[in-house]
Amino acid sequence: MAPALARLYYRTAHAKRHYGSSWPIFTLLYDLDPTEATEADAVDAKSAPNQGRKDHVAEYQLHCFAQSGNAYRVALMLNLIGADWEPIWVDFFVKGEQRTPAYRTQVNEMGEAPVLVHGARKLSQSGVILTYLAERSGKFAPHGEDERL
Repeated sequence: MAPALARLYYRTAHAKRHYGSSWPIFTLLYDLDPTEATEADAVDAKSAPNQGRKDHVAEYQLHCFAQSGNAYRVALMLNLIGADWEPIWVDFFVKGEQRTPAYRTQVNEMGEAPVLVHGARKLSQSGVILTYLAERSGKFAPHGEDERL
């Protein structure tokens, strides 16, 4: 099993044990919520590319929260295409961060998550983000109208 998929499996099992939920905590290469980090995650973080480098700015930033299936799809795609990315934790349920004026001004005026930031471009809606990543990477893109629709 690939290391990233092993971490995905571990974190999903971790979510089931601690939250009694089947919602996956998706941290394929990074830990989204540092308050929930475990020793196993610390080992994974050491092996992640560019992890721990203070001067590194990832090419993609994904504003997301762990319980979102749509954010999970985008995080999985970023890993499958080998993108240099980092998650930016959105406290969706407790603080309602996505409804704050700062989030709506700086990230997404509709208060949505996930939001993918790539340079000056900010994309919301997981389907749009997946299409954008497929076109930019040349991987997982549909070949022709029949596959696209």
